[in-house]
Amino acid sequence: MELIKLELYKNVEVQWNEKVFEEMKNLRILIIENATFLTALEHFPNSLRVLDWRCCYPSTSLPPYFNPRQVVLSYPSFSS
Repeated sequence: MELIKLELYKNVEVQWNEKVFEEMKNLRILIIENATFLTALEHFPNSLRVLDWRCCYPSTSLPPYFNPRQVVLSYPSFSS
């Protein structure tokens, strides 16, 4: 899977597994709109090139082992 887009009509709280992207080694594009996640991620794959996270990223920082220098375009909203 290379692309995940979650676009909700209005902002809602979402519960997820913080390791959800750990095995997605080919994920290149992640777009999240209008979702407030209750837990922060522990992992982003280093294959990620586009990170478009509009509204309510669940942490004040990106996962510790993620290399953001490879991200071409990034619009995260850092707020908890």
